[in-house]
Amino acid sequence: MKQQLNNPISYSIIGLESLWKTSFVNKVISATKLLKNFKINNIELVLCSGISEKQLQAITANLAYINTKIYSIHLPKDMGLNTSLITDFSSFIKFAEQNSCNLLVIHVNDSKIDLNKAHKLYKSLFKICPKLKLLIENTANITNLFESAKALKQHNNFGLTLDLEHLYLRKEDILLYQTFCNYIYNIHFRDYSPLKRYVMPGKGIIDFKKIHSFINEYYQGVITIESKFSSIKDLIICNNFMNNFLGGLN
Repeated sequence: MKQQLNNPISYSIIGLESLWKTSFVNKVISATKLLKNFKINNIELVLCSGISEKQLQAITANLAYINTKIYSIHLPKDMGLNTSLITDFSSFIKFAEQNSCNLLVIHVNDSKIDLNKAHKLYKSLFKICPKLKLLIENTANITNLFESAKALKQHNNFGLTLDLEHLYLRKEDILLYQTFCNYIYNIHFRDYSPLKRYVMPGKGIIDFKKIHSFINEYYQGVITIESKFSSIKDLIICNNFMNNFLGGLN
């Protein structure tokens, strides 16, 4: 018997490939307007390196006008975890609060992470923003992810983002994450192909039946779609696949 999933859906604007050459603010606005055609109101905002506070304020104003909710914010990928980022975070925290967003995704570049050490570094930040959660993405370069993730039970301000492509690159079975299912606040839903990135879901080699089974049993949170959507046609393909996935797959 098929199991229906009721997880909320969000879209990552990283998939809007056709607008990479335009300004970041215009890219965000164009992406959200495109998504509105499908009544999609939640996004993961992927911040670029060097983004200014003025740009952040422009995004806030436009998203309020378009009535789009930022579910999660993906910090610039050149930001690490094991160094103090409090100064760099100041504008991001202000932006997150203005948009009622508590989830910040960190794409860690380090080979090893230490959440106990990171918690000490960010202690003052967490006092100011007690609801804030820094979500460690399961990137393929982290060699001690599960060992370090044990500290999640002690530090409420940290969590995990489970990225399906990195899951494949790490050569891991998704069931390994059932131990940490209470600390997963975001799933980056994307397929994997050795030929190109951000392929349409269902066009790569990910076993989505296994993913469906895991989500059905262990995860009730938001699923963030990461794939190309440079046109209405692309979104139709993505949404058709997601409807099929949520419905239990054919």
